Amino acid sequence: MQNQLRHASFFSGLGGCSSALKQAKIPHTTLSVSEIEDLALNVYKAIHGEVPPNLGDITNIDPSEVPTDIDIWTGGPPCQDFSTLGQSLGFAADLSPMMAFQDLIIDCKPAYILMENVGAILWAKHSVGLNNYLNPLKEFYNIEIVKANPHDFGWLQSRTRVWFLMSRKDVPQWKAPKITPLAKPQIWGDIATKNPRIGSFIEVISDHRIGKDKDKGNWSIDHTATKFNCFCRRTVDSRCSRGSWPQYKGHHRSPTDNETFELFGYLKYPKNLILKTKGVSRSSFYSSMGNSWHVGYSSQLFSSLPYKEYLQLKRERYLQSFINMDSVSRLLGGKISKSIRSVYQWEDLMTTKAGNPRKLTATTSHKFDMRNGQQIETMGMYLAPSTEAGFKINTCSNSGDCAEMCLITTGQMVTGFAGSTRIAKTRAFYAYPIQFLTQLLSEIVDESGRAHRRGDQFQYRANGTSDIFWERYIKMESFVAAIDGFDGFYDYTKNGKRRLKNIPPSYHLTFSVDEKPNSFSNAVAYLEAGYSVAVVLHESEKQLALKLDGPIVDGDKSDHRPQDPKGSIVLLRSKGKARKSQSNFIKPSSFILGLVEGVNA
Repeated sequence: MQNQLRHASFFSGLGGCSSALKQAKIPHTTLSVSEIEDLALNVYKAIHGEVPPNLGDITNIDPSEVPTDIDIWTGGPPCQDFSTLGQSLGFAADLSPMMAFQDLIIDCKPAYILMENVGAILWAKHSVGLNNYLNPLKEFYNIEIVKANPHDFGWLQSRTRVWFLMSRKDVPQWKAPKITPLAKPQIWGDIATKNPRIGSFIEVISDHRIGKDKDKGNWSIDHTATKFNCFCRRTVDSRCSRGSWPQYKGHHRSPTDNETFELFGYLKYPKNLILKTKGVSRSSFYSSMGNSWHVGYSSQLFSSLPYKEYLQLKRERYLQSFINMDSVSRLLGGKISKSIRSVYQWEDLMTTKAGNPRKLTATTSHKFDMRNGQQIETMGMYLAPSTEAGFKINTCSNSGDCAEMCLITTGQMVTGFAGSTRIAKTRAFYAYPIQFLTQLLSEIVDESGRAHRRGDQFQYRANGTSDIFWERYIKMESFVAAIDGFDGFYDYTKNGKRRLKNIPPSYHLTFSVDEKPNSFSNAVAYLEAGYSVAVVLHESEKQLALKLDGPIVDGDKSDHRPQDPKGSIVLLRSKGKARKSQSNFIKPSSFILGLVEGVNA
């Protein structure tokens, strides 16, 4: 089952968004990027170790090329048309990449999106164009807009940006967090490299190449500086007066790569990246970093992403795809379900006296060796048998004399809260079947995963003390096929040959012979269909029956019926109250002989 977010990065550059997700400690896997600059991808690889599959130019991406079921998209469409460094044409410019991003969002509808741009995109002259851009998205998403400058929260870097936090309307909503300022605001001396190596890390720049604005007071910085404006190769070439340059031996220099990472709020980063990494030039690093996200600030935005609630919801929706909702609807519409709901909430039934959520699966497990070296681990669920749960519930519609000899009359089944627990779980199934089945499948998935990691398999017995038609409510075949480590369901049943019409291959049933007149013909039908049949005998009669020829199995050696050969007759010794019973539920050895002859007839 999915335990981390699936991420796609558009306009990915050097992957600042991935670094921010990691810094926010949000478990994720970046499945694809979209980037047209090879130099930026070289920096991406140097920072992250590898580049996910690159979808290339966003204007040429077909929605079918984007990995399916992506949970979160990130992207900062080109900002030059809004930036004051550009012509500020805004939405009057050719915004093909930005519009392509919008189209892909509408086509693919990821759960969450974080889109970034320059602060100028919120200027009044761009308002009509921005509304026209966002309105089609608002049909599917709730959008929060955050405008902020990291410098206002204690970081050195001063660069106002706008973030659009988008949450699809059917998922837990992502609310903008309250940003926590740094405990101690940064100054340049905190991050400055003591002995920068000329030629390896930095570029020494003569004063005449830099545009100067002494009124701003931060174009030429020393160790006491508290603000650092933007920088990139273009800043130098354009002599931008808003650039910041550390003082260096009578001239100025660009920041080192280590300094740059700290300027952008990285807590962890590859030291001396340019010096150590082939394929990353100084210019490619600064060009990519100059356009990157501020990781420190954006990681705080990610910190409020409700990913745990979302993954839980996604898991529940996935599990519910294996529930037969038609059968559940019929159950919900019945008198029994309505009457229980009028008295109990789900929490009333599924919360222990200690206040903890109640599990459906018994904690005891059993392991059986398989011929291929694997083990089959089994667990099960114990509900109230027959009419024990009240509310006119009968979980064993064909029960008879066996009710007096049921497992609930022996051992731990009669101690402590065992009875009230069985009853509460049974009422929960009939009153709240969707929640019940979702939890049941979830517990099976979790245990199957543990078995799979050990190299084993897991099987589940849902009717430990009941006889419910689980194949009506669970799409067993598709569930077993989808879950690693899960090998299927198995149960005993007293329901006759009519049940054979709808038993899926992944459900191993063993018919339990009883005292009813039609039990013999039902047993023969099950055997002929390749299922097992269980018969209870007193010990002396069991020993006689074991000597008969036929597909006979000693059922007291193992309770794992799926390992029996097809069409097995399983002999069980009478136990507990059954040892002294004179009921026709307990069969003589002659009955076994009759079964063998009946199948061979």
